Amino acid sequence: FDQYLFVDPCDQSKGWGLFGRATIADAATNPLEYFLSIGVGGNSRIAGRSNDTFGAGVYYAGTSSEIPGFLFGDNGQGAELFYNYQVTPSFHLTTDLQFVNPSLKFVDDSFLFGFRGKLDF
Repeated sequence: FDQYLFVDPCDQSKGWGLFGRATIADAATNPLEYFLSIGVGGNSRIAGRSNDTFGAGVYYAGTSSEIPGFLFGDNGQGAELFYNYQVTPSFHLTTDLQFVNPSLKFVDDSFLFGFRGKLDF
């Protein structure tokens, strides 16, 4: 689902709100039995930055107890924050911070920080 909680009165295509996902799978045939995520995001509320976007969310991935656990251990979870800055109408820069607690065995928890540039032609 995606649901605006606030819509810009000057531009109905801009606002911010909640988003979420829920997925379920057959535990006998899939390593992930379910996946849940929820967050908040939308257009920036900073004056003069209405074309910027932001988001913050968390997820939880439930691993199957029916598939032998040679790769998968506990359930996975994580969180993410991002801000997308419109430099020009055709160029955007995004900063992103994530925390990941993976469900895979032998993979440590991680903090990830990244930058992305996007150029539209």
